[in-house]
Amino acid sequence: MPTERSGLLVDFGGVLTTDVFSSFQQFCEVEQLDPETVRHRFRHDPTSRELLADLETGRITEEEFEPLFADILEVAPGGLIDRLFAGMHADDAMLDALRAARSQSVRTGLISNSWGRGRYDRSLFPELFDGVVISGEVGIRKPETR
Repeated sequence: MPTERSGLLVDFGGVLTTDVFSSFQQFCEVEQLDPETVRHRFRHDPTSRELLADLETGRITEEEFEPLFADILEVAPGGLIDRLFAGMHADDAMLDALRAARSQSVRTGLISNSWGRGRYDRSLFPELFDGVVISGEVGIRKPETR
């Protein structure tokens, strides 16, 4: 028997947008890399995964990430994050679903790993979300030890 839902929690990239990895594949094609290069690096290369985790948690800035990851990919560093996400666009159906949920008094929230500061168009946030948590803004909180 279905239960009434009172909240809806969503991620940003790949949920409120088109597929992140498709954008990475497009980037690779433009940069004349194997289409799976970025995906492979993030899944199988510990250095790339650590760089991504550092960026997502705010331990390093975009300006620090771009030349380091560009060096791994052997591409130009300038505007690397913008180039990686150039093929990603808003998913209007998902945005409409959030609006519909809120119109039915469902509380909504965004929890997302970030790719640096200023990566989100916040103009719609008040309309779409009751709460927002973006990893690069809150960082990592270590549990208190007693």
